[in-house]
Amino acid sequence: MEAGKVFYRQGFVQTGRVYFKLVVKGKGRHGSSPHMANDAIVAGTHFVTTAQTIVSRRLSPFETGVVTIGSRDNLMSLKIK
Repeated sequence: MEAGKVFYRQGFVQTGRVYFKLVVKGKGRHGSSPHMANDAIVAGTHFVTTAQTIVSRRLSPFETGVVTIGSRDNLMSLKIK
């Protein structure tokens, strides 16, 4: 698309998308010995934090990019807290 032009098309328009599932498995331990465990929550949040930097650190400000983590397709929640 030329700079300075606006593109419009009826319906959905996407440039590309990738889906994947990530399962982080840890090794649980008693609270008195956390050093013996592999905390899946810490590993999972580290992944999310690192993935969020893809747009801010790997793409030029003149490029578009979105990283979305934790979504469900075709799901409408009945309640929220």
